[in-house]
Amino acid sequence: VWRKDVKRACNVGRNCQQSNLRVKPEKGKAILWYSHEINDDTGWLGGSDPYSVHGGCDVKKGGKWIANNWISVSENRNDDIEFWVKYLHKSVHNADRKQTESSSGDESGALFDEISNAVESENTRKEEDDNTVFDTLELSDMENIKNREEL
Repeated sequence: VWRKDVKRACNVGRNCQQSNLRVKPEKGKAILWYSHEINDDTGWLGGSDPYSVHGGCDVKKGGKWIANNWISVSENRNDDIEFWVKYLHKSVHNADRKQTESSSGDESGALFDEISNAVESENTRKEEDDNTVFDTLELSDMENIKNREEL
């Protein structure tokens, strides 16, 4: 059973009225944003931008459709390009292998797996960083709730 304060802390739309950016809904409108900072040294993906945290505000009239498009990239764009080249090569190779029912010693598959594991590891690290941000926000919310109850 959820306690009222826990339910409130997990509500990502809790600060909709205090947000510094509000978008008026219009038919056909879509909102896109980038949730990472740019690394000044590389000009590529940096850490998560804590100001990109968003909330899904309640709809007062009508309905709301949401579609997330998560794009995972590594810290190095060359790694990303190499990963996708190897991925496409492996996909084509596997399709060819299924057609001919033969297999050959394919070293690119091992490289693909190595790159895939490295990207997965980096994404896991970034997810843990994001979780730290959310944990901090949740603790702050819980403290605010406690302070209000004490008043």
